[in-house]
Amino acid sequence: MKRTMATCAALLVPLLMLSAPVDAQQRTVTGERVLTLEARGSYGFPIGDFANEFVEAESDVGMGFGASLMMNANIGIYAGWTRDMFDCEICGAGDEIRVTGYEAGVQFEAPQMAGNIVPWVRGGLIAHRTRFLIEEVDFQTDRELGFQGSVGFDAPIFGDWFSVSPSVRYNSITPELEIVDIGPIELGGDMDIQYLSFDLGLRFHVPRNW
Repeated sequence: MKRTMATCAALLVPLLMLSAPVDAQQRTVTGERVLTLEARGSYGFPIGDFANEFVEAESDVGMGFGASLMMNANIGIYAGWTRDMFDCEICGAGDEIRVTGYEAGVQFEAPQMAGNIVPWVRGGLIAHRTRFLIEEVDFQTDRELGFQGSVGFDAPIFGDWFSVSPSVRYNSITPELEIVDIGPIELGGDMDIQYLSFDLGLRFHVPRNW
């Protein structure tokens, strides 16, 4: 987990170093919008024990929806729903692992860069269930709290109303499993689920003075 957070920090530093305003008198995009709605697609990469032990999860796609509310030009709050899906070493056709639930936290947006690019970083909590659909076994964990962090940027399209937002997201939860046999594997106890997700979102922005 420490290595993963160091990676996220390394990604954030260059964005913040480049986030100085191009023109001191230019109004920033973050100062003009108050509400943002987002739909995103994702591709997740299991890390740690989630990838190397238990069911040996493998990369697959996901999706999410959310909204953010800016309290001032730089600080806001966000909330949403997401489903990240994974294949696995013992998964057959149609088998999958689903990590689904809610997310909420604080968002920081830096001043806009050249081209009206707006770097941002988020940190917050997730409340997710993990569902295993493997070899005719269908069971899910209770909803567990975990941690989320992400870093990315907004690139405007169609003026200030829409933007695309590529980002890297880190999720970590530790659900407690009842003992379940899945083929040759017995799952039980605490399961450390960590993964990185490369997201691409489409955002709709509502201006503050709309």
